[in-house]
Amino acid sequence: MQFYLPFKERIKKVLFSTGRRKIAAFAIFGLLVLFGAWQLERVFVLAGGARLYFSPASGSYSEGKTFTVSVLLDSGGGVGVNAADGAVSFDANYLSVSSVTKDGSVFSLWTSDPSFSNSKGTVTFSGGNPSAYSDSGGVVVKIVFKALKAGSASVSFSAATALAADGKGTNVLSDMGKASFTVNPAASAPPPPTASPAPDTGAAPEGSSGGFDSGITITSPSHADPNKWYA
Repeated sequence: MQFYLPFKERIKKVLFSTGRRKIAAFAIFGLLVLFGAWQLERVFVLAGGARLYFSPASGSYSEGKTFTVSVLLDSGGGVGVNAADGAVSFDANYLSVSSVTKDGSVFSLWTSDPSFSNSKGTVTFSGGNPSAYSDSGGVVVKIVFKALKAGSASVSFSAATALAADGKGTNVLSDMGKASFTVNPAASAPPPPTASPAPDTGAAPEGSSGGFDSGITITSPSHADPNKWYA
């Protein structure tokens, strides 16, 4: 009897510990399922990742010339994007902004019109749509730059977001593009053409001026003497 009771107790302990391991295993499995579901949702929303970039991203322009650079949006697929904002920085030593337009933009709602500051070298925008934009290459804004002086000028985003149409406003922006432009010295104006000298026809005949005899004599009753000074 003394042998049986300790053995029975050991059986209970084994069964009890086995039950605890099963409960722990089920708990861990449940947590893994929840984590996997969250990751799947995240992957679905972030599929591809949205991107804001410039077009063209490079080019050469002469001093004093203007050129247009578009800010484009690639939604990256997934549920699409229904809002984006950004702050564009440019080198104010070599470029200035003439205008920023939202004409032809994929967004129709704006918290404020796109604006710029040439003293700070910035362009800002913030727009959106009631419905999702799920394509690529959509125009957000167009910036008209003027080339100021010869050199290399960079254009980039100092800050930006692209919000998914997931009902949560998840920022799905994965890439912010950059651009670089070369400003060339203005072409020098060609010198004016030099007039060709008149052909030499020899000495003018007597009584003529420059080879042309006008046949006209000029006189003055009040200033008759051509060698005398009159007041």
